[in-house]
Amino acid sequence: MEAEELYESLLVATQAHKSRGSYEEQEKLKTEWMKAFVESFGTDEGGELTTFNGTIPQALMLMNGDLVKKAINSETGSFLHKIATSNIKPAEKVQYLFEAAVARKPTQGEIGIANQLFQGRESDWQRQKKGPPVDAATAALQDIFWAVLNSNEFILQH
Repeated sequence: MEAEELYESLLVATQAHKSRGSYEEQEKLKTEWMKAFVESFGTDEGGELTTFNGTIPQALMLMNGDLVKKAINSETGSFLHKIATSNIKPAEKVQYLFEAAVARKPTQGEIGIANQLFQGRESDWQRQKKGPPVDAATAALQDIFWAVLNSNEFILQH
């Protein structure tokens, strides 16, 4: 997958392309990300590498980079905030995230794991008593979306 394709896939999956400002602003962000990608993954011979091959440094950039951090951001108006604050059931929220990222519904096993994550986040919240309960559910959705966006399926499907 080309790095530019990966970037565009992340924008579409998170609907960031709808709320990122003007065309010029969007192109500037894309250029900055591509520059960082090329600089980080140049070849030993000094050449530029513009293909995402899933090397360890590339995977780390995807897992921990600003682009994914923005994708799972739950600030007001973000894609994840809209899902988290909607009045649909948690399983439907998980389904929406899967459909946005990998164009399929989650399996029963994936729903089961997501439910365990929701329960675990709620238990953590109960022990710590920090913030309103919705924070626990939102944190679980962030974890789920992060995992789906970092899956091989996401990278290979786009």
